Amino acid sequence: VVSDEHWKIGYATSIDGVNWDKYENNPVLTVSESGWDDKGVGGPEVIKINDTYHMWYSAISKTSSYPRWKMGYAWSTDGINWTKYSSNPVMIADQPWETLGKGDGVGSPSVIFDGSKFHMWYHVSGVGYAESTDGKTWTKDPNNPVVPRGAYGEWDTFYLTGEF
Repeated sequence: VVSDEHWKIGYATSIDGVNWDKYENNPVLTVSESGWDDKGVGGPEVIKINDTYHMWYSAISKTSSYPRWKMGYAWSTDGINWTKYSSNPVMIADQPWETLGKGDGVGSPSVIFDGSKFHMWYHVSGVGYAESTDGKTWTKDPNNPVVPRGAYGEWDTFYLTGEF
């Protein structure tokens, strides 16, 4: 068990995608005083729709038990000052495939918006898919995982994660 999980989310800008300038007042999203995200926040996915930035992030609590990681939602008009959704977390590990095996909760969201619906791919011990019309209430695909872990002995037996 990792005991020093005190992650925070920072902000940086780049004009070429290679050289980055960190925001001097980082972090822009931190842990809460108490509750489901009082130990660490990380793994953000941010998209901008019109004048609003939408962020989905992974979080962990000091008192959480397996599966520990959950996902939250926050929004911003400038990408720096964020408001956490009052009904967080927006996603937890609650399907049988998500709570069996070696997963430790839900995380690493990758989200796209097609103009009317949000589509999220997320990891547990495989890759799951969910849809939402508001970015806050998610419906998981009944055929999850959309990408399962490999069979015993394969290169992807233990864990699948990443950004799409």
